[in-house]
Amino acid sequence: MSLTLQKYYNKMNHKHYPNLIDCSNMQGKSVYFIGIGGVGMSAIAKILIDEGCFVSGSDLECSPITHNLEKLGAKINTNQDGKSIVQYTNLVIISAAIKENNPDLMKAKMLGLKVVKYSEFLGSLMSNKRGIAVSGTHGKTTTGAMISTILKKTGCEPTFVIGGNVEGIGGGSCVGKGNLFVAEACEYDRTFLNLSPQIGVITNIDEDHLDCYKDINGVTNAFSEFASLIPEDGLLVVNSNDENIKEAIKSARCRVEKYSVIMASSKHLPDYVVRAGKASMLKSALLNTASKPLVDASHNSACYYESDTTWLAVVHYFDKEMSLFSVFNEGKYFGEFSLKMPGFHNVSNALAAISVCSCVGLNEEVIKKALVSFKGVRRRFQTISSKDGITIIDDYAHHPTEIRMTLETAKLVYPSKRLWCIFQPHQYNRTRHLLEEFAKALTLADKVIITDIYAARDSDIDRASVRSLNLVHELLKMGSDVKYIEGFSEIVSYLHLDVKRDDVVLIMGAGDIWKIAYELENNLEAHDLSVH
Repeated sequence: MSLTLQKYYNKMNHKHYPNLIDCSNMQGKSVYFIGIGGVGMSAIAKILIDEGCFVSGSDLECSPITHNLEKLGAKINTNQDGKSIVQYTNLVIISAAIKENNPDLMKAKMLGLKVVKYSEFLGSLMSNKRGIAVSGTHGKTTTGAMISTILKKTGCEPTFVIGGNVEGIGGGSCVGKGNLFVAEACEYDRTFLNLSPQIGVITNIDEDHLDCYKDINGVTNAFSEFASLIPEDGLLVVNSNDENIKEAIKSARCRVEKYSVIMASSKHLPDYVVRAGKASMLKSALLNTASKPLVDASHNSACYYESDTTWLAVVHYFDKEMSLFSVFNEGKYFGEFSLKMPGFHNVSNALAAISVCSCVGLNEEVIKKALVSFKGVRRRFQTISSKDGITIIDDYAHHPTEIRMTLETAKLVYPSKRLWCIFQPHQYNRTRHLLEEFAKALTLADKVIITDIYAARDSDIDRASVRSLNLVHELLKMGSDVKYIEGFSEIVSYLHLDVKRDDVVLIMGAGDIWKIAYELENNLEAHDLSVH
């Protein structure tokens, strides 16, 4: 980025965000992360290692993330007892999950060290560049990863911090020489209000994080504040089919571009699509299946679009390996696109990414070529194994809406197969508030196994308020074939005895449930299941 352009962004950002941290010269500084094993925290740690910082930190558990950081040179311990915090530390960065009584945090404050939240530091990093903040209750990781992939593959050399491991672009973070900074903007505890974007994205707004928001109105109000962050000369890209977004963007001062996705088989295609003749332009024999519904009839966004939509994707087809769709901008044909992943929701994520990348000056051809190279994010409908006709898929879904969309996609791309869902509820507070919604979503699976709730930021009161058996009972009332199994090894043993050829086993949750996918894969490789 040119010196003139960098001065402009610094001036504009500090005008709107006067409390930003000076991140201009971090080389040689000692930085300690409390909660370094989190996806976002580890991404920032990797960036600072690349910038020449001495990085250390603590987390309560070792994980592949912490092991990778150690390989890069970070010093990590699993005891948050304050003993690793030393006087010469220049900066302490804490995750949103760290409480005031954390021994590491208490020691840092006692020593008078500078302590900042992850989101505050992320906002300061963004302030030196043209920020692109991707928000939304669901889909923000995949959308941010798509934007980052397109920008990197087209030579824009972006800096990015994404809440997931993105194959093909070096993971979840990267320091680039270009002027663009892509960041996943999380709404938890209103942390995304610490960011300083010129471009914002809102994929959807749903009821979540009710440990810090009273209800959906509180969540929507936070997104309204986020929308108001974008300066007048900036851009806000939003999903036009989300009712809560319509309320949130009333506070926006900038230009707003809306996007929507519709099926080619819909009876409500806009006139400009029909006139262009693009609704049936893909002549592949695969399109013989395009008339089947991509989502259930209750998902109105599959059939309707808003008249003021700026960007429209017309979905022709998807299977387990790809999605094919046409894109229109302001009523004019923009291009044909393919995505190497299934799901109506992923086409929606891709359309948001296309809108953002078009805004920063990329044309249809380069966006198309870059997007087709996108291989997805780890733990997002990731196929782990398909040995002996048994498909194992690992997915991060931990909210009823995400579970429903993931199971719907699985049933569509594997229509004749028995679908298992092994679900680990994430957070007691979320499980208690959305218990009935979880049960309704899980009924889409043919067989369900529920394991213990994975605790995250939960108080003792939260932990006492609900158990996994409560969810099992809800599912039984709805007629589901469900079992509660506590241990991971017991789940794998049960699956080994009951799983059959042509079954699809979906491992789902935001905790450590992913381990089952690999344990099951190893189990299947060690035993011949052809007798089933």
